[in-house]
Amino acid sequence: MSTKKEITITGSAVNPITVGEVALIAESDGSTRRTSVVVNVEEISDTEVRFETQNSIYTLRKQKNNR
Repeated sequence: MSTKKEITITGSAVNPITVGEVALIAESDGSTRRTSVVVNVEEISDTEVRFETQNSIYTLRKQKNNR
């Protein structure tokens, strides 16, 4: 059994993070991250969500859009 890589990122989800779909994350540095298929999502707080994909476990620190 392999251990999944744990990744913490700051940004915002482009679309809702949904089990069975890939996640698109607009990162604070201006880049966009596309994940593998999401298998589990857990809302930690208003500013943080943890989700697991086929390959990794992510902690997303939500950044508000100031537009």
